[in-house]
Amino acid sequence: MITMITSELLEKLLQKVRGKGVVNLFRLITDRVPHSFFETNNHIWLLRHLDAEKIGIEPKIPVAINFSMSEFNETADWIKRNNLLWGHSGKEMRVAISEGHYWVNVKSGGKIIGFIKIGLGKVFVSDYEQILQFPPNVAFLHEIHVAGEFRGMKIASYLLNETCKFCKQQGYKKVITYVHDWNKASLKSFFNVGFREIKKIYYYKIFGIKFLTANPTDV
Repeated sequence: MITMITSELLEKLLQKVRGKGVVNLFRLITDRVPHSFFETNNHIWLLRHLDAEKIGIEPKIPVAINFSMSEFNETADWIKRNNLLWGHSGKEMRVAISEGHYWVNVKSGGKIIGFIKIGLGKVFVSDYEQILQFPPNVAFLHEIHVAGEFRGMKIASYLLNETCKFCKQQGYKKVITYVHDWNKASLKSFFNVGFREIKKIYYYKIFGIKFLTANPTDV
């Protein structure tokens, strides 16, 4: 079944654009179009200035983090073994390797229990299915993950905080990231280490055409 754009619907779309802008236009379209023809997600984008006051966080169990490029393959292998590949993984990895990204793992008792990806320069963002170019003084954090049995132990907050320290040592001035607006646990972890919300971005893919309601790299 194909949903036709009638003159009545077109007039409603124009009214939305005049009254409340492009976000409401996309919402009205996605309400009328079958889900097989569109995708949508909403993210809260967060920022932490690295010249801000230092924050001290300690995990509830001893853990080790090694910020080294040599950890990349070990982290990638662990992600694959634990079925944590989120589509487009081949393209994401190729861009990460060419741009010198850090895929850092956190260990307990010598075993990996989580990871974080530090994107620098060009980053393939799977949620948007495109490569974004971040400013040279900005590091982009994405896909932080801690194994289920180790959650609630401040490991994610500790990993984030130590990652910010590392980025500052490397000369970066800001760190940004995004979180799905429904993911309250992740938002709490970021707020705990000094991140603040800077904008909410809506992503739409309608009949193969992609739309973002704001530029993520404009920081």
